[in-house]
Amino acid sequence: MQTQGKIDFSQPASDTLHAAISGGWHINGKLPAAVEVLGRFDADSGIKNLVIDAAKVTAWDSSLLIFIRTLTKECQKRDIGIKMREIPDGIQRLLHLAAIAPEQKEASQKRKSRAFLYMVGENAVNFVTSSIQILSFIGEATLSFFNFLLGRARFRRIDLLIFIEECGADSLPIVTLISVLVGLILAFVGAVQLKLFGAQVYVADLVAISMAR
Repeated sequence: MQTQGKIDFSQPASDTLHAAISGGWHINGKLPAAVEVLGRFDADSGIKNLVIDAAKVTAWDSSLLIFIRTLTKECQKRDIGIKMREIPDGIQRLLHLAAIAPEQKEASQKRKSRAFLYMVGENAVNFVTSSIQILSFIGEATLSFFNFLLGRARFRRIDLLIFIEECGADSLPIVTLISVLVGLILAFVGAVQLKLFGAQVYVADLVAISMAR
């Protein structure tokens, strides 16, 4: 049976706290909280370094990642050096991604602090860039269409047949649904107007002729 995740503390030096993590760390289990480590910082202000040793960890999930990430943030806030030993490769990669990815809150704060003229200029540049990309796409599509008409287009016939099928038979359900909805709208609007003349009997003819045309 797998042992539950736990932490064993030791203090090889007066300014260093050693935390040995062991056992299985699963989010559904009863696991040690980061508060236990932080409480030792509060009790001993002389601790300036934290060593996390995960050599005896047998299994882990996101709970271990959250635990280590929380300790890392708190150590940065308190100017405490942190070292990690025998951390699983998956945890190291995720911690690296979390470290290089900017937080959305910080990004929104930076965006709010930008000057008005800077934001106007940025939006103008984005608009011009988007417009150029749209025009480029339209131009490439037009040239490809003319090459297709002239027989100079290069493509696989199976791809053409797939596109024809997607635009034809596969689109029948959505086209049918749209046609039914359009017919209902025409019937509703037409019935309201024809009721003024007592000609509700022509609602079916209205819908049939309109949809046929």
